[in-house]
Amino acid sequence: MNSWFTYLKQGLSRKLPKDRVSGQELSSGVRANLKNLRPFVSRHSRKGLLGSLLIVFTSLLAFPQLYLFTGFSSTPHHSLSH
Repeated sequence: MNSWFTYLKQGLSRKLPKDRVSGQELSSGVRANLKNLRPFVSRHSRKGLLGSLLIVFTSLLAFPQLYLFTGFSSTPHHSLSH
């Protein structure tokens, strides 16, 4: 029966297979990469616009709440002892 050390040596001595994905060609450029994204962006543009508008809307709703609570906390507190 082989020991774990023999199995380790056999595993490390094997040659790795050629990487077919990274060895094909160099990057085709930013413009070509963005061109590949065009169908996805056009298909989901309405959802993205709606999500962006909801984020802006909820951010704007947070401003009055911030001013209301800072206005209440900045009022002087009267102590009971005179």
